[in-house]
Amino acid sequence: MTEFNEKQLSRRELLEAEVIDILSHISSPAERTQASAHLFGTARMAVLIAKKRGLNEDLAYLTGLLHDLWRYKTGISREHGPNGAVLAGSLLDSTGLFTKAEREMICGAIYFHSEKSRRHLPFDELLKDADILDRMLAEPDEKMTGADAERAKHLSLEFMSRS
Repeated sequence: MTEFNEKQLSRRELLEAEVIDILSHISSPAERTQASAHLFGTARMAVLIAKKRGLNEDLAYLTGLLHDLWRYKTGISREHGPNGAVLAGSLLDSTGLFTKAEREMICGAIYFHSEKSRRHLPFDELLKDADILDRMLAEPDEKMTGADAERAKHLSLEFMSRS
């Protein structure tokens, strides 16, 4: 398990509490459970991938945690990456605990995470892959197609390799 210093732990706790509060307003218990499972699941998958790729695990977790929050908060899927980046930015800013670079990294990854067929920065790719990996594990019978299937294939190969 990753060692978090006090500042990182408080950031994580603050944002987890915000996410739980926002999800608590979803009226359907089944939808609320699914949303929570996906956000926290993607956060955990992001840490796993960050560990493998040598990227910041704390920021990976928080990025996964926030990536679809706007969609769950509003019920609107269209443009949820760009809109989610705005929501995430305001949540990060409200804590006063993130540097400009950390904010840009998290918000950039959220902004682009729906563009699975395009390549972006390594941290952006981490979130796209964590999103796919969570779906693969949560819905093993779902047949992925296109860019999602290609990412799933590359993830399988990446995690089968010894390095």
